[in-house]
Amino acid sequence: MADVTTRKLFDKTNFVYMYMNAFTSTEPATVKMPMVAATSEDALRMAVKMANGVKSYEHKIVWIKNTLELSEIIISEPLLAEAQSRSNIEVISDPVELTFIDGEPQTDLLASVSQVL
Repeated sequence: MADVTTRKLFDKTNFVYMYMNAFTSTEPATVKMPMVAATSEDALRMAVKMANGVKSYEHKIVWIKNTLELSEIIISEPLLAEAQSRSNIEVISDPVELTFIDGEPQTDLLASVSQVL
């Protein structure tokens, strides 16, 4: 379960389906809602801030488009050496600065950073 989500994703939540799944599975913990951030940038900053015990610039972050599309991912630099050492991962870009415009990533970084084979 996520600790932080974006308003955009939260607004797409179908509570009727979610609650029915929890009810029929008798697992109410599956419908606990994470904190809601206004933008992707806010969500990332909140998650980093709440990662107690991790030094600045050492956060291991994986950014995915969605759980159905895992062939391309974005990873933070602290994960780069591990990704390069794995035979099932192809790093397809040098590290780039993650920049935001109006709280959302400036470009489609998922098309240009790393690819899982």
